[in-house]
Amino acid sequence: LIGSGELAARIGLGLSIPVLVRWLSTPNLLAISIVGLAGCVGLLAAVRASPQVSLDEPGEVKEEGGSSLSFMRLARDNYIVMLWSVAACYTICYLFIFQIFYDVAATHFPDEAQLAAFLGLYQAFSGLLAMLAGSFATSFVLGRFGLGVGLLAFPVGVVLSGSCIALGAMLPGSALLVFFLAVGMKIQDDTIFLALYRPAFQTLRQPLSPERRGAA
Repeated sequence: LIGSGELAARIGLGLSIPVLVRWLSTPNLLAISIVGLAGCVGLLAAVRASPQVSLDEPGEVKEEGGSSLSFMRLARDNYIVMLWSVAACYTICYLFIFQIFYDVAATHFPDEAQLAAFLGLYQAFSGLLAMLAGSFATSFVLGRFGLGVGLLAFPVGVVLSGSCIALGAMLPGSALLVFFLAVGMKIQDDTIFLALYRPAFQTLRQPLSPERRGAA
């Protein structure tokens, strides 16, 4: 439910960006973002103040036996090291995609208003794809092919799409081709991450005890 709300907000706000840019200009979008963040802080404060919700964690995480979970102790657990490695792989891939996409988009749309409008429409489109993929593809793919496919689909997609961009950039007059390839790479990032990678990764964390899961 929370994830669906996030995607619905992403779609709605993304579609409104071109209109907001014409009315308010691009720099004023930052003011809207600040108001939104302030609203989030207020909501979080209200949640923390609720007597039915406890978000405070003990200062030292301990297992059932009473021993503390230090970093070195967690690092000796091969399963946790595997989870850390998967998360590190995603972070590297994400930064790679982020840099390429926004560099190519800024080159294709040198005007800041056009760039902001494009990014808004992109967020709406990718949010819609992510919602559809999460609704129809997640359970089918993970149930039929297993968690390994969910974890590998993202880095494999990055390698393939990144290779296409590198090859396309060697062609003469390929600026438009590289732009569409970069958009495609970012779309697969936004959709595969939400539809396959994150559910698979969260499932892999379930065998850990609550204490080890929180510490890791």
